[in-house]
Amino acid sequence: MKVKSVTEAQSVLNSANKSTLVLFDVDDTLITPRSTSFRFQGNGILNPIDKLKVKKHLIQNFEELLGAWRLQRQVMLVENHWPKVLERLKTQGAHVFGFTKMDTGKFGPILSMEDWRLNELRQYDLTFTREVLGESFVRFWNEGSFYACFKEGVIFTSILNKRQALHYFLEQSPLQIDKIIFMDDRLEFVQEVESFVQSLSLEFHGFYYRGIESLEGKANLEIIELQTQKLLEHHQWLEDEEAHMLLNSGK
Repeated sequence: MKVKSVTEAQSVLNSANKSTLVLFDVDDTLITPRSTSFRFQGNGILNPIDKLKVKKHLIQNFEELLGAWRLQRQVMLVENHWPKVLERLKTQGAHVFGFTKMDTGKFGPILSMEDWRLNELRQYDLTFTREVLGESFVRFWNEGSFYACFKEGVIFTSILNKRQALHYFLEQSPLQIDKIIFMDDRLEFVQEVESFVQSLSLEFHGFYYRGIESLEGKANLEIIELQTQKLLEHHQWLEDEEAHMLLNSGK
């Protein structure tokens, strides 16, 4: 089901209880970059990061570049009432977790992707059910130097897709649940999780969440080009205001 606001899913969320697992994607669901260069356009315009990802095989130290952007960027809530939504679900007794397709461990200049992500979420009062079966940290899958984990309420997939990550997570931490609610801005992630949950014979409510389509602001191609150039050449991220000032100064 496609929704543009979490309020459209409220009747389902109101039914969540101690036997319900509620999963929320993070990027472009709970939070999104503040820069209008990342606003949904629907016209094929690539944001600065997607422009660089297209040619990442040609960029030396791409992890350093992407990590620098993550550390410098500013984010915002997609909907201002997200913190209250999470708090209400926790008071209902549901297991409320973030579910992010995100690397773990060290990534470029970021020493711990898990800690970076959690700190970013806490800045906006986005907190989840902190423990699963009494544990605040569970490494539920690893292969070589890669690992997927649960930490303080957030499931990190590492290189796994979300179907695989949820499978290994529930195998390691068998919650007593009869229903899963999942919200993500990527339709393919909703569909892959749905197919897995159906194999468990559990009730499933999946929401293809497109709150980002309702955000104000429009991407400016000149700004995107300048932001991309600065990031590529100097590992420096310019927010819109800084980029506008630089363009207007003629530099």
